[in-house]
Amino acid sequence: MPTNELILQTFVNGLLLGGIYAVAALGLSLVFGIMDIVNLAHGHMLMIGGYVAIVLFTAVGITPLVGMVVAIGLMFVLGMALQKFCSSTSSIRDSNSQSSCCSDWPSCCRTLGSISSAVIPNQRISGFPGAA
Repeated sequence: MPTNELILQTFVNGLLLGGIYAVAALGLSLVFGIMDIVNLAHGHMLMIGGYVAIVLFTAVGITPLVGMVVAIGLMFVLGMALQKFCSSTSSIRDSNSQSSCCSDWPSCCRTLGSISSAVIPNQRISGFPGAA
């Protein structure tokens, strides 16, 4: 029988995860609604921000709250650089060239995930718990 503490912890974890999903969905809907561009790199940028915060916490020793603020700043700079690169190679209205511009972004993020698992060797970041 689950205790009240376990039920409360599960409820809070569900609210926090739902908040992350809501922020990601809000960003996607704002970009699509205002600019009529489907931003396929949005989830990857969210993942990289999480990796930056984890690496800052485990490798550098920065507290998680300060690490999140630093990760937000770094992801802002990376997002601006990505937007500048994609808009300089294509016009805003040409969605085919923009999607081809960012088509290699998921493979870059997978490579970053592999590198981060080498940087943090004692923790399993990717995969399911208990997976071989």
